Amino acid sequence: MVMCVCNEARIIETHLAFHHHQGVQRAYVYLDHCSDSTADVLGKYDWVDIIDASRAPDCPGLPAHQTECAKDALARARAEGMAWLMHIDPDEYAWAEPEPQGPGSAGALVEMLDACSSDTELVHLMPREVLPERGLGHRPFWEQCYFQIPGQVLYREITDPLTGELRALNKWAGHNIGKSILRTDVDAVPVYAHSWEGCSGNGEARSLVTEKLGFHYHFVFMGASLWREKYRKLAWEPDTWITGGTVPFPKQAWKEAASLQSEREAQRYYEESIAIDPSELERLTRAGIITRDTRLRDALRKLTSEGPVPHSRG
Repeated sequence: MVMCVCNEARIIETHLAFHHHQGVQRAYVYLDHCSDSTADVLGKYDWVDIIDASRAPDCPGLPAHQTECAKDALARARAEGMAWLMHIDPDEYAWAEPEPQGPGSAGALVEMLDACSSDTELVHLMPREVLPERGLGHRPFWEQCYFQIPGQVLYREITDPLTGELRALNKWAGHNIGKSILRTDVDAVPVYAHSWEGCSGNGEARSLVTEKLGFHYHFVFMGASLWREKYRKLAWEPDTWITGGTVPFPKQAWKEAASLQSEREAQRYYEESIAIDPSELERLTRAGIITRDTRLRDALRKLTSEGPVPHSRG
């Protein structure tokens, strides 16, 4: 598993616990301008490699940085004899389907990969984007269980924090591309954090033989405090994509607003303008507009009650 992280001490341990339980044997974690205790948390686990890889001042955007880290991680995985490499973010949780031994079973990701076709070069994990629940309070963010899945879009209006105007949100707040798991003996290069492309014998790019198996839960929303933290960290990025297009609403507005808002202001904005009342989420579920999925919540409740992440150095 490869991840690029910046100040994720508050959430990284649960992420590690879950994916190790699902069969991840090695994590290559690239620290990008970390100033909190992320490295101390990671340093407790003998299956985690900590790589200092702060992006350069002239880095054009996070995708470019993630690409370089993925290239390095692939070389490390090959050197260690790892058969597969999953590229994922700390707010994403991979889930194996079909579930070989029941929900959240140990090693489920490994069993899923073992069962895929022998000629499969890439496994594509489809996304499920969490919908922000109002009144989350001090509950863990992963207690949220309402999601948009491919084919579902919740159309709604939210307040632009910069202008105070209502604006349409007619797409997912995060990406709807998904993430991937690459077979490491394939000659391939990363396509940002989402996928890989193969290299043919004459040096030209080629599509990889791909299976869609499993998915990943994407916690774009983790409550007001972590929402503010996330978009403050992204504020360094330009207001245009690497491809030249303008970063759309709400991401650009949230990056700018989060850098200006106090903790209290962010809490009020998040609860009033972003989060959705639980009764409305239930109504939307009954109408088939969104999906309720408690599997990750249930698995993490059980896992966190069993103790710390296995294989610590202490």
